[in-house]
Amino acid sequence: TVGVGQSEFQILGLAHSTVVVLVPESGDSIQAQKAGLLEVADIFVVNKADRAGATRIANDLHETIHLGLTRPWTVPVILSKAREEDAYEGVSTISQALEAHFAFLTTDSGGRELLGDERFRQWRELVIEELDRRFDSVFGNLPELSQIRADLQAKTANPYVMLETFITRLQSLLLQSR
Repeated sequence: TVGVGQSEFQILGLAHSTVVVLVPESGDSIQAQKAGLLEVADIFVVNKADRAGATRIANDLHETIHLGLTRPWTVPVILSKAREEDAYEGVSTISQALEAHFAFLTTDSGGRELLGDERFRQWRELVIEELDRRFDSVFGNLPELSQIRADLQAKTANPYVMLETFITRLQSLLLQSR
């Protein structure tokens, strides 16, 4: 994705490996922390390694990544120069890191667990989307829903309390059907 904003983090649900590419002018690792990048990156690349500050940001990232986070995958920080005249220095290292990360995901028990967690999260999102799409047809005949709607429209009920009441009712219906 181009740039870093709230919506760009949706890529995490689609990609097995997340490469975060920074340039020396990106600032320091504190800026990366603020943007939430330290937690999401499987591989960091500092591009334009010939510019001033590239080595500093790479070292800073490396120290920050390995300081507080315990992860089953060791996040590499790679310096690169993605220009033809620099023989695309670092590009093969990035490719190797991607291959190593995929091997980790598919062969290491921690990687398989992460991959399985991701698949479950994707399935859960599908369930939520489908429930949202079918909400009225599935739950519309519950008498409680009509009362909840009326209370919320009249502003006589707290939406969070009503949510908890509704979820509790759904749980009891699910338990009854077993």
